[in-house]
Amino acid sequence: PRLLRLETWAQEGKVLMRLFNTGSTIPPQDLPHIFHPFFTRRRDGTGLGLAIVKRVLLEHGGDVQVESRKGEGTTVTLWLPLHPNAGQKGEQP
Repeated sequence: PRLLRLETWAQEGKVLMRLFNTGSTIPPQDLPHIFHPFFTRRRDGTGLGLAIVKRVLLEHGGDVQVESRKGEGTTVTLWLPLHPNAGQKGEQP
């Protein structure tokens, strides 16, 4: 069975959101490219969704990270500063 779980918390001046998906994975060879505009493996996809998400987060001083392992699933972690202008752009938690 597929499990989706969302966790949110604040840490060191950041708000973090982590989504766990045990159902689907991203092939290892695709992971370095998933945030590139127009990269997609789907027939009906544009490849813009994750590129836009990453750009918006970076512009607001946050970032996104994706980990995916066969047999375990995919984890997406997003973070933003709790306050405007707090932290540096792209700073990891």
